[in-house]
Amino acid sequence: MDIYRVVEIITGTKVILNCGREQKISLGDKFEIYGLTEVLVDPETEEELGKAEIIRGKGEVTNLQDKLCTIESYLKESQYGSRKIIRRTSSPFGSIFNQPSTEEEITAEPLLKRFEDIQIGDYARKLDF
Repeated sequence: MDIYRVVEIITGTKVILNCGREQKISLGDKFEIYGLTEVLVDPETEEELGKAEIIRGKGEVTNLQDKLCTIESYLKESQYGSRKIIRRTSSPFGSIFNQPSTEEEITAEPLLKRFEDIQIGDYARKLDF
């Protein structure tokens, strides 16, 4: 499995990786971003256990270049989905003065989940599913 790195943080939900078409990356590919702790040591045996992976989030390729790709978080803060709010305004005098009622539709999309404590140099692995 190839491991790539975060080379730029655009926003809390969008980063650039050091891989692109040359590494056979495609639009829509999904990645898991993670950081590593320092080497952990068992407090009882003092055996070195290795570094733990700290998952920062998951993202999908939204822009692709030869050696770079932009990924954006695809996880949502809320699982409730979109909602519509319809406001109707009318006046009891509307029909008398020939004023139509108005209708306004507001669609609220769920927010994308931010990558947690992401840093330049964090690791990325392509998810196969």
